[in-house]
Amino acid sequence: MLTDLIDAGTITLVRPNRKLVERAYRIAARHKVSFYDSIFVALAIEMDATLGTLDFKQDKILKMEKARD
Repeated sequence: MLTDLIDAGTITLVRPNRKLVERAYRIAARHKVSFYDSIFVALAIEMDATLGTLDFKQDKILKMEKARD
């Protein structure tokens, strides 16, 4: 089923690159959150995508980072 979703374009596989990793690190340092949490924020910004999260702090950081751009 997962491969069908990928083939249909419903799910996009993303491989982190240097730019994404550096952005995530800056976000983590700026907001004092884990790199793990910040990589999702950085990815949402880079892909201009919606971040589906129930983590209020992560959502707030995303909004703050988007405002910086």
